[in-house]
Amino acid sequence: MKKLFFLFLLPWHFCFSDAVIDAPLDVATQRLLVCMQKRLEVMHDVARYKWNAHIPVEDKEREKQVLTQLVAKAALYNLDKEWAETFLQSQMDAAKLLQEHDIEIWKGEAAPMFSHVPDLKTEIRPRLDAITEEIFQSLAALGPDLSTQTVVEKIRRQADSIGVIFPENVWKKAVSPFMGSQ
Repeated sequence: MKKLFFLFLLPWHFCFSDAVIDAPLDVATQRLLVCMQKRLEVMHDVARYKWNAHIPVEDKEREKQVLTQLVAKAALYNLDKEWAETFLQSQMDAAKLLQEHDIEIWKGEAAPMFSHVPDLKTEIRPRLDAITEEIFQSLAALGPDLSTQTVVEKIRRQADSIGVIFPENVWKKAVSPFMGSQ
């Protein structure tokens, strides 16, 4: 039991470590994937908020604004603009898929409103901003290695074990920039 608990916590350590720049590629790629996982986990709160507020999952205008801002920020981390846009759009698409998944389940169960849901603007978005910053740091740490076959293979090997807590289509969408066309 102790080993299982340790194995569960180990990946979380990498999201909070500042030493990733000097770490081997295995650690850097794992940190990126765990940060992507953390971002998706927050989507359950986003879905609960939207369920309670009776607002749709998709907000194309806001998504467009956020994507534009994030692509601009990606340039500060020396990330290729086109790749960054593809990667960020994949994260947004995966987030929507997970929210839609949750809401479909709740509809089927005729679930009531949730109590104690964090506020979208004052609590959830700041958490997402912090995680997005960690993702950018992870991508920057991989730097020029980001699009190499070595990094792609490491991400492919690690992705399945890290993303098992999500519906398959959600995690596949999140990691799709590393997997080729999916």
